[in-house]
Amino acid sequence: MEQQLPPELVARQPKTLGEAGAHATLEPSAAAAQIKPGQHNLDYLAHMEALIAQGDGLTSMLALLPCTESYHLVAKQLGTRVARFQGWIDYYRGPEYQAMTEWCWQVVDHLTTQRAITQSELAGYLRAYEYELLFWEKPMH
Repeated sequence: MEQQLPPELVARQPKTLGEAGAHATLEPSAAAAQIKPGQHNLDYLAHMEALIAQGDGLTSMLALLPCTESYHLVAKQLGTRVARFQGWIDYYRGPEYQAMTEWCWQVVDHLTTQRAITQSELAGYLRAYEYELLFWEKPMH
């Protein structure tokens, strides 16, 4: 995808500390690693992988953007209300992750100056957001 982006946009890609550290702050038990992903999560991964496998930068960004953006939006909404999750919340609502989310949108904006989003890409993006919402809602039911 970098070959489709101007060097100044590539150079502005924010550096993050890595999501593994944010997830480690949740202190999952050993039993958590044994939980099998739900079918909706497997379907979501397959959906993203199929879109990314097409090899197009815009298609790939649209496939991944709902995940990237939703983590930031959820953490922003939680604020400081859930002390147990504070490390996770701080990472995803922090300025570095916000900068990454905004940069992803800038990439999409740039790529759409080269060509329009197709109906298929729009459908893929909307389906990815549906899966992302299921990801957040399913554990709560």
